[in-house]
Amino acid sequence: MALERVPVPDCQARATARAKAALLWGVLAFLAGQGILAYIVSRSHPEIRDPEYGYRLRRLREQASAAPGRPLFLILGSSRTLSGICPPSLPPWPADAGVEPRVFNFSQLGAGPVRELLTLRRLLAAGHRPDWLLLEVWPPFWPQQGYWLDEGHIMQQDLRPVDLSVVTRYFVNRSDALQKLAAEACLPIVALRSNLLARSASFLLSPDQRWRAQRFAFWEDGEPSGWRPWLAHGTAEDFRARIEGVKQQTKPCLDHFKISDTTDRAFREILEECRRQHTKVALILMPEHSELRSWYTPAVHEQINAYLERLRREFQVPVFDTRTWVADDAFHDLTHMAPPAAPPYTLRLGRELLLPWLTEHAASD
Repeated sequence: MALERVPVPDCQARATARAKAALLWGVLAFLAGQGILAYIVSRSHPEIRDPEYGYRLRRLREQASAAPGRPLFLILGSSRTLSGICPPSLPPWPADAGVEPRVFNFSQLGAGPVRELLTLRRLLAAGHRPDWLLLEVWPPFWPQQGYWLDEGHIMQQDLRPVDLSVVTRYFVNRSDALQKLAAEACLPIVALRSNLLARSASFLLSPDQRWRAQRFAFWEDGEPSGWRPWLAHGTAEDFRARIEGVKQQTKPCLDHFKISDTTDRAFREILEECRRQHTKVALILMPEHSELRSWYTPAVHEQINAYLERLRREFQVPVFDTRTWVADDAFHDLTHMAPPAAPPYTLRLGRELLLPWLTEHAASD
């Protein structure tokens, strides 16, 4: 009787199947790791994405947790409001004016109208709805060109899925921004590798990436209400050396001044969103050195005043013009106050403009 043939196991087929399964599980584990990392970064350590935004968001969360029943007075603007408005120096809140708001300065370096809109939308999505908003309006940003193009400053920081609406409607180079957004959202380990090293193992950074560790150190050590003092005035020679850089960045925007469609749409979207959220808004023009103010021609002044008057009438928002409030010798450069000037400026701003505005609405509410 012939022996029955026993099929020989196909070792190669089994090995291939095991390899495919291992690859599949490896891919799933990698994707799960990316999701866990993205969750940790967004919830517990937002500073890993962007130290400037993340550390400030953490402080805002801490402030909200410490005083959950108090309304929020939010300040949005550029480094000029960041360094110039010092919430601890505001005058005492009147006892008969209702609940004292918690004040947080969420201004950011190089933030113009588009980045202010992006930041407001992020904060609203995160559950931080301000009852009052003080919004900086600085004319050199309004042409949206050269150094003062919002898009360029935003692209140097992180992008998040919540930013998609602003990117698609306001960015010129949308494809680059969308690629950056996709990389940071889908593959955070790649996009955040340098920041992760800067946060936990800076000695592994290459020499050209050491600045990342310095940026973490700069923003980690901050005042609880968001204020960040600027640099000292320095010597007269130091001051004169800074003027040329500011002139190269800023004067071309005023020499060829226009109110771009991007600026107008961004400001209007902010004001319309605040109207929907029942947030009271005031616009502020921060102090400028007299030399910088001399770069504004009468025609530019006319455009600025007419535009702000239109916004004031249409949205019923006050405009606080403090451009001449600080003496020239109190500036670090032509645009930023030196640290000693910020507390007295903030005290005056609070007494003369902010408290009357805030308490008027508090009383009416």
